[in-house]
Amino acid sequence: MAGGRGALRTRVQRLIRFGFAGCVGFAVDFGGLIALHSGLGIPLVPSTLVAYAVGAGVHYSLLRYWVFPHRSTDSEVGKVARYLLLGALNALATVIIVSGLASLGVDYRLAKAVAVITLFFTNYVLTPRFVMTSPRRRAAAPATDAISRSTR
Repeated sequence: MAGGRGALRTRVQRLIRFGFAGCVGFAVDFGGLIALHSGLGIPLVPSTLVAYAVGAGVHYSLLRYWVFPHRSTDSEVGKVARYLLLGALNALATVIIVSGLASLGVDYRLAKAVAVITLFFTNYVLTPRFVMTSPRRRAAAPATDAISRSTR
C-alpha cells in the first residue's frame, strides 16, 4: 500500500505544480490583458489574444521543465506544436467566454477569471496525455514520472 500512497503523493504534487504553473501563466496573461486593454486602450479581443500568447509562453516553459520534465523522448517541436494546438483551442474558448460574458455586462476581468477556471481542469487532463507525451503513448494515460521509473 506504500506504493499507492507514493503514487497519490506524486499525483498531488504534479497537480500542485500544474496549478502553480497555471497561476504564474495566468498572472502574466491577466496583467498583460489589463495593461493592454485598460492601460493602452487596445480593443478587448486583440488584448486578450496577445496577453494570452505571452502568458502561454511562460506557462509552457514551466510545464515542460518543471511539471513534466522527463515526460517523453518526443521532439521538442512535437510538444510545442501540440501545446500550440491546445493553446489555440483554449484561446478561442477564452475569447468566446470573455467576449460573451462581457457582452452580457460582466466585467472583462471577472470574465477572464471564469474562462481560466473553466479551462483549468480540461487542460490538466489533456496536457499529460496529449502535449507532453509521445504519439504512441497518447492512447493511454501516461504514468507519472516516479511511477514509471519504479516499474522499469
